[in-house]
Amino acid sequence: MGRPLTPLLSVELIAETALKLIDSGEPFSMRRLAKRLGVSAPALYNHVESKDALVELLRGSMVAAHPVPKEEPGTWVDRVAVIARAQRAAYSAHPHVVPLLIGVPIAQPAVLEAYRELARALASAGFKDAEVSVLLEVIDSFAIGNALEQGVPQQIWVDPDDEGALARAMGSWSDPRALLNEAFETGLEFILDGMQNRLRNRQPGAE
Repeated sequence: MGRPLTPLLSVELIAETALKLIDSGEPFSMRRLAKRLGVSAPALYNHVESKDALVELLRGSMVAAHPVPKEEPGTWVDRVAVIARAQRAAYSAHPHVVPLLIGVPIAQPAVLEAYRELARALASAGFKDAEVSVLLEVIDSFAIGNALEQGVPQQIWVDPDDEGALARAMGSWSDPRALLNEAFETGLEFILDGMQNRLRNRQPGAE
């Protein structure tokens, strides 16, 4: 029997199947992915160098599906907010992928460009290089944390005191996902306000 006219595997098929497997909530491994594709695990490495390389492909596809909108007139605050929202949207679309992304170096050009743009916006505001590094971590950690909770949106605080402040607060939200959305926007507002306050309170010439 001759070889099939089209290859059984491709980078695109591997990435698409991996994303579906991870989204399902099942534990992810290259062996499980190979089984889902009906091939042996070594066959995957003819198309992707490693698990980390595959994860980086997934990162790129997530960002491609939720690109940062093109720059429009506005302040640096507006731009940071736009980038942070796009970042959170990409993470939230596939929250089960997020734990795999942590610790894998970013190499995808589109992803790197989003971070470059965020760094440029912060630098243009007057933040020094060391501050930009810290603020990148703040924004990234915040977006990642909110996205992780999107994986299993539910009420996480159960207070047996049904008349206490915590119980009343949680009882005011019937939709956990709406709560997470509002938490993101509120937190982003606080972060941006804090950045602006730092700049306003800076003494002239201070390092």
